Amino acid sequence: MYRDYKIVAFVPAGREQVLKVLSKNLMRFQGVLDRVQLWRNTEDEEDLAYIDQLGRNPLFDVIPYPEGEEWHGPSNDQPIQLNTGRWYKQTIEPDTIYVRFDDDIVYIHDDYFKNILDFRIDNPEYFLVFGNIWNNAIISYYQQQEGNIDTDHGVVEKPYCMDMIGWGDPYFAEYIHTLLLKKIEEDKVEDLYIDNYPLETGHRFSISNFCFFGKDFAKFNGELDQDDEEIWLTGTYPKRKGFKNIICGNALVSHLTFSPYQKQYILEDTDIAERYEELSEELLSKGYYNLLNKKVK
Repeated sequence: MYRDYKIVAFVPAGREQVLKVLSKNLMRFQGVLDRVQLWRNTEDEEDLAYIDQLGRNPLFDVIPYPEGEEWHGPSNDQPIQLNTGRWYKQTIEPDTIYVRFDDDIVYIHDDYFKNILDFRIDNPEYFLVFGNIWNNAIISYYQQQEGNIDTDHGVVEKPYCMDMIGWGDPYFAEYIHTLLLKKIEEDKVEDLYIDNYPLETGHRFSISNFCFFGKDFAKFNGELDQDDEEIWLTGTYPKRKGFKNIICGNALVSHLTFSPYQKQYILEDTDIAERYEELSEELLSKGYYNLLNKKVK
């Protein structure tokens, strides 16, 4: 519970390689999280076995694909991402704040939950509240505008979710991950906080991390009338209702890879993923007694 709300994280879960890092990060926050939903969104048997194994931990609930819904995936030559919008029927409890994490969110700053939940509760007029998602093209634009990311490794030209530097350049991604990891080591992550940026109604945004009130999703019963959840949540529905979404600038998480152009390079040709995995283990170990004795107030 946090300020009289239950707090439920949810993860469209598919890849053991990154989920093993995110799960350790989430376990650090058992003082605030009531539970974590793992949406079982993969056809890979080894990944499925890992997700089910995580479900033995009382923090995690493994949620199967909703019955009666058409499955999308490699088995029928469709993008597996089109499944995720069908699980939102699990996110409509009115006394709950839900927090979404892509399975390759590999770092959650210590103050993330306090900052984003306080902002969410104190600003109910916004539909979705996004975190300060490191390695997100639009946020990289604002980070450069505020001088937190230099322009020597590329310029993000405008707040566009598929900017070819912020979204598509693997070397830019490597650089900014290295920058964040250095700030973490120096205990200076707050240097990368930014202002809060309201998004224009219907402005498409990459949905790697955001939170919302269950009571807002109960108004449409968690039923999206479009296959692409990102387009519906950031474009279609806000336009239909005149809602705005916003970036919470002091709620920082790190997103490992963005486009297919980044993924192969970051995972196979750098040690970035390994460094985040080591960090997740270190932070979980360091907070062991906090897990036993401390609740986030």
